[in-house]
Amino acid sequence: MKGKILLLTILLIFFVIFLILRIFVVDQQNVYGQIKILSSPVTSVFINNVAIGKTPFESRYKIGEYILKLITEGTATESTSWTG
Repeated sequence: MKGKILLLTILLIFFVIFLILRIFVVDQQNVYGQIKILSSPVTSVFINNVAIGKTPFESRYKIGEYILKLITEGTATESTSWTG
């Protein structure tokens, strides 16, 4: 009987350690997201009104809300800017 209680206690301790690691270690790795922007023609990319590059663009950002603005380069006749 004591062996079963000891085994149950050890399993419970491992389960609690697993939960702690899952919450504090693994979930912290997911605080960043990936953004990838492809466009034709080439556009300037602005995040929160700060120029960060031109398309094609790919980067990692903290998860959250941002204002994304794309402004076309050159004199394309049927192109427009986009904000979202």
